[in-house]
Amino acid sequence: MSVTTLIYLDIRRPNKEGKYPIKVRVTNNRKSRLYKTGFLLSIDEYEKVSNPKARSENIKRIREEIDQYRIKADEIIKELKPFSFETFAARYLNRETGEEVFFPKYVLKAFDLKVKELKEEKRIGTANLYNSTKVSLEKFSNGKDFHFENVTVHFLKRFENWHKSNGNGNTIIGIYLRNLKALYNEAILNRIVPAESYPFGAKKGLYQIPTSANNKKALKKSELKKIFEYIPESWQEEKYRDLWAFSYYCNGLNIKDVCLLKYSNINGNIIEFTREKTKRNSKNQPPIKAAYIEPLQLIVEKWGNPVNQNNFIFPILKLSDQETEIRKKVDLLVSQINKYIGTIAHKVGIETKITTYSARHSFASVLRNSGVNVSFISQSLGHKNISTTQSYLDSLEEEDVVNNATFLNPNN
Repeated sequence: MSVTTLIYLDIRRPNKEGKYPIKVRVTNNRKSRLYKTGFLLSIDEYEKVSNPKARSENIKRIREEIDQYRIKADEIIKELKPFSFETFAARYLNRETGEEVFFPKYVLKAFDLKVKELKEEKRIGTANLYNSTKVSLEKFSNGKDFHFENVTVHFLKRFENWHKSNGNGNTIIGIYLRNLKALYNEAILNRIVPAESYPFGAKKGLYQIPTSANNKKALKKSELKKIFEYIPESWQEEKYRDLWAFSYYCNGLNIKDVCLLKYSNINGNIIEFTREKTKRNSKNQPPIKAAYIEPLQLIVEKWGNPVNQNNFIFPILKLSDQETEIRKKVDLLVSQINKYIGTIAHKVGIETKITTYSARHSFASVLRNSGVNVSFISQSLGHKNISTTQSYLDSLEEEDVVNNATFLNPNN
């Protein structure tokens, strides 16, 4: 029998204000135990929070925060084989020997802990971003650690302005502040700061993280034709242009996933694969399928390893490489591709800055501008939500806008 979880209002013992503790009820083999969340609600408040149709932003936020405890419980249960209430309690309460693990009250210390956790999970890229955020906050605070209570709207505005005065744009500011926001949410879950102090949000009086301009990343068909028909002047231009093209033709697959492809992923006229990002974040996600068309076959014949089901298709990584080494090799490859594809773009008269991201965006936009269903594009990219796919789709090409306008004439 599977272990189940449920958010539960424990009405056995109210506090002096007539409120009851919200708990997570875990059931296994018809036995149930309750685990604290730290939330106290009256029966009326609990009914409002439990109503999925409630429109109050405050109620929605409380519901989401409470549900995080159930999600945490579910994640722990998935990892416990076999399940036992004792082991679950130790993990859920962050305990080793009856004592709760200290969640840092201070921001820089919390970042150190997060970086350590991410490295243990072999999420090296994300760990590096969190470490960069910590270094930035440390410089901003002149090397002094500070309590989560000090992260106010005023603090966040000062941090943003400090970055802008140092020449940084919204992209890097947004990355740093989203990382800080994520840790602030963890601080709330661990009762370090009250939810009422939450400084982030779109409502008046709260701080909204700046977003970067949605600069055009996709190329038109005419621009792609120039790149693919370009005659390389060196083997470097040819190799890195071809690897960029492989990414484009293979559903806009990112470079790390290109490096991890093996010959076993090729099945006749189809390449089947699961993105590394999807493996970590989604369970039972079906594999993505890309057509193993002639341009891909020619690139593999030219630059690939000897054909062997256990071999990586391209000689970038070794089977013995650990995550840190994989990250270094992928980063180096990305920089090389960006360097040479940028040089080629300049030579053929394309002014748009082209990077490895451009291949993915171009794949999505070219299909959309050719009339392909967005749902198919979304599946091809490996997105769980079509809304995510929309961010990849460039504006319609001018020629399509003009041509489609003819349909408005009732005489046509």
